Amino acid sequence: MLERTRQPMTAEEAARLRGGWLSALIRWMKREKDIFSSPEEKFVDCYRISVSHCFILAEFDETMPLYLLDPGDGMILILFGQWMYDPNTLEAPEETFAAWGNQSFFRCFSLRRFSGEGRVGEGTVFRLEVEGTEFVEAQKLPPLKFKWLAESVLFRGTAATLIQDMERAGLIETM
Repeated sequence: MLERTRQPMTAEEAARLRGGWLSALIRWMKREKDIFSSPEEKFVDCYRISVSHCFILAEFDETMPLYLLDPGDGMILILFGQWMYDPNTLEAPEETFAAWGNQSFFRCFSLRRFSGEGRVGEGTVFRLEVEGTEFVEAQKLPPLKFKWLAESVLFRGTAATLIQDMERAGLIETM
């Protein structure tokens, strides 16, 4: 299950995307527009997710974790990076976090993310809040070569056709 709502971006979230004064100075020197050039971009996507299938690469790397999650609604969510272990981003009961191994992922959670189309910060996750204490065991995928990744990527796909769906979405190189 994947339920989506849109909520206004907080000042803290906007500051994180802008990257502080140094990033603003560089944008100004390059004569680049502000990353929020339209009102639509001042919103975040909020999801409630209940995962039916979880996938990891056969050679899981804890320094750069990568989870592919299927909520069963014709969409696949990829979560990538160390932010998943950051207590400023991940909100989970201590005992649930302690029980989490790299061979599973949380069954139910809420995700707050910026998903600007082709913008700096695309797929940036602001909050992952774990709901409950259940996990979904991960199935292993063969080694894959990704063309690009962000903290979170949402694309059309299913567990049954995952590799083909990633190729179609332009996420992986065809072997």
